[in-house]
Amino acid sequence: MYELKKRIYRSGVWSLLGKISNVALSFLLYVILARLLGVEQMGVYYIVLSMVVLLAMLAKLGINNTTVKIVSESYKGNPSRLPVVTRSVLLYSLLTSVAVAILLLSGFYEYLIRRYYSGNIILLGMQCLIIGWLILQVMQDVTVEIYRGLHDIRLASVYAGVFARIMLIAFILFYWSIGGNISVEAVINMTVIALSVSFLISFSGIWRRVPGLAWGELEKASSIYSHALAVFIANGTMMLIAYLDIIMMGSMSTINDAGIYGSAKRMVELVIMPLFIIQGFLPPYITELYGQKKYKDLERVIRVSTTIAFLPALLLFIVYVATYSFLPVLLFGKGFSDAGKYLVILSIGYLLALASGPATILMTMTGHVRYVLVASLVSAVVIVMLMYGLGTAYGPVGIAYGVSAGFLFRSVLMMLGARRQVSVSTYIYLNPMRILPRSIKVNA
Repeated sequence: MYELKKRIYRSGVWSLLGKISNVALSFLLYVILARLLGVEQMGVYYIVLSMVVLLAMLAKLGINNTTVKIVSESYKGNPSRLPVVTRSVLLYSLLTSVAVAILLLSGFYEYLIRRYYSGNIILLGMQCLIIGWLILQVMQDVTVEIYRGLHDIRLASVYAGVFARIMLIAFILFYWSIGGNISVEAVINMTVIALSVSFLISFSGIWRRVPGLAWGELEKASSIYSHALAVFIANGTMMLIAYLDIIMMGSMSTINDAGIYGSAKRMVELVIMPLFIIQGFLPPYITELYGQKKYKDLERVIRVSTTIAFLPALLLFIVYVATYSFLPVLLFGKGFSDAGKYLVILSIGYLLALASGPATILMTMTGHVRYVLVASLVSAVVIVMLMYGLGTAYGPVGIAYGVSAGFLFRSVLMMLGARRQVSVSTYIYLNPMRILPRSIKVNA
């Protein structure tokens, strides 16, 4: 039991370091790119990034989330099946990503760009790069989940973006230092190269660990995807919320507005980061305390964690409000002065969403997946309607209001569901003194 706890603790530390490193490196990358590319090309970059993320989500169909479960079960319970399930998830992921690529090549991508972006020349010329990025991203994401299934959280955290981002930043800075022309096309080319290297190295590690991977039988697709659909819907709505706004901003307004808004959103993501951190270590406590029917203790663990996470986010929000007129310019450059208004609007919604607590992870871990699915679908519809309606009425600022209000709506819906379904409140303590230590016994 001691060894198990030590392994869980070590995995949690690596997972936490991976999340923090990913956020820090991503933010550094965006600052460097904004300085080198300028507003318009940064807008193109954010739109392409959003497209790749959403298309990759579609191509995976939730398989990346079920990969951990089926690989882990084989790794510990039935090692002879490990090559079969590993081979299956890799091959199915490749096939679905190629299917999405064929859809794009069939004229669908060109239609979207001409219909919604007035045939932007830069975006039209990036079709092949986007397809390459898409396929590599899908395969890298699935490879990372295989490492998690093999209980190697350290390498999973490294290959989940840290390694590729370090390489990409190094490529960009080196190319810039030798006088190369840093354009959005060059950056995406370097992104594909960095992701290719990361995937090949990570895949070679799996090839060595899983003997007999090259050829053999496959798991039935139905057995792999049977549990993936629910996860796909739940996570898909979150990804839609996170990336559709930039695509809509570029379509309903201008590419420049997408660049300014996207940079503001990168800053706002730092506000919600503490919530993602506590979601990384809470699941074992939720499972144990809920299983022991210690609902009051479970509520206290969650609300104390949420309150502690809320305090640095509140401090950052205050800093943003006090410096919104010049901080984006200081970070990204003169062309991003309008990012301040988006920064404040989005920060309000994200901060209040954080205050509602990790209700989604609570209900998922306690078996209330159906509510999460329904609430996620309802939230997605509401958020898209808010973004489109307010964006049509008030322009770019309206889209920002729609995102902020919609994200808060989803969080409150989940919070109320947790209270009703699990009888546990997840929101912060209004009296900070209540986070002071109190004994909560968790059985060994």
